[in-house]
Amino acid sequence: MTKVETLSLGDAAGLPPQWSRLTEPDETVLWQGRPFQGAVISSTAPQSIGAGVIFAVCAVSFFLGGWQNGSALAFLIAPVAAYLAVVSFGSAFGRDREVRARSFYALTNKRAIIAVAKTPKDFEIRSFSPKELSKVTRTNPIIPKGHSNLFFTKRYMTAGESAFSFWPLDILRVSTKDGFSLIQRADHVENLLRKVIEGHA
Repeated sequence: MTKVETLSLGDAAGLPPQWSRLTEPDETVLWQGRPFQGAVISSTAPQSIGAGVIFAVCAVSFFLGGWQNGSALAFLIAPVAAYLAVVSFGSAFGRDREVRARSFYALTNKRAIIAVAKTPKDFEIRSFSPKELSKVTRTNPIIPKGHSNLFFTKRYMTAGESAFSFWPLDILRVSTKDGFSLIQRADHVENLLRKVIEGHA
């Protein structure tokens, strides 16, 4: 199971995290990197855009229906459908850009680590065991070229964690893939991952 903790890993200069404060004495950092910071068009953009259009149409329909018929339920459903439309369009074009700007990756001989900065010194740390790494899948976005995703598992995030936080819809939970997102030299990193997995088989 993915281990999640909040630790102070930064120094006086802030980012990036000091991995030596997190790793064990017999743990060696094999690779470290960051996700691509620019605009993205995902490999699933056509499906996400299609879903966004459907949700947008539903939002408008429910809003107009509620307006004409005085239906309170329609007014409640309309903003949910609108939110899902925004999430769908965001998925196509990299809604996680703000999170990527605060993310750092490391691979050691024992685990994969994702560190997301909450402050210049404090990081949310997610650690993935070799067993979780054995489920790695690779996807390639349409843009940018030369970058790939290495995903290990799925998790659920609230709307408040996304770039499109909107109260009270922050209670909604959205499924997202977890792993090294939009990294360069993915072939090299994937080979290192396989070696870590084999070393703990």
